[in-house]
Amino acid sequence: NCSSEDEDLKTEGAQAAVSSQEEISDVKDILKKLELSEYYSVFEKEQVDRQALALCTDKELKEMGIPLGPRVKILHYIRNKKNRQVCFL
Repeated sequence: NCSSEDEDLKTEGAQAAVSSQEEISDVKDILKKLELSEYYSVFEKEQVDRQALALCTDKELKEMGIPLGPRVKILHYIRNKKNRQVCFL
């Protein structure tokens, strides 16, 4: 099965095998889901992918210029995702 092999390559190759555009688009989808699409350019500029987003703290989001309300939504989303997944790395 080709798609299964593709997934294995992505997993084994870590970030090198997965294009940054694919990961960034995941962040775009997350922000869209949270109705925060207007902040996508900030995450793109800072090269924050899905994995980096999962590691972001309130302080880091604040340093990026994200206001309190959107920071709360993002951090809540991250916490909920971490509670549902054991590990996605």
